[in-house]
Amino acid sequence: MSFSDLQQFCMRLRKDRALEARISVAMQQGTAAVVAAGKRAGYSFSEEELSVTLAAHDALQKQMASIACTTVVAGSPVPLAQVALND
Repeated sequence: MSFSDLQQFCMRLRKDRALEARISVAMQQGTAAVVAAGKRAGYSFSEEELSVTLAAHDALQKQMASIACTTVVAGSPVPLAQVALND
């Protein structure tokens, strides 16, 4: 079990469309299926490691979305929806 293997696996997913398609199907079946598919591809990581990584990824995506939807006006963050776009 290794976060390093999981990291390498994720990097390969970005490049290997066939593997990405297989993992997409496996994700619908659950983390055990993803771990098994990873093992068949030569990687060793646990369901727990995968779950932790997926949760961290989701949290980062939410944080990035929040940052992207906020700007600073007069030193205070303001949602972009409230910022007048016309001068």
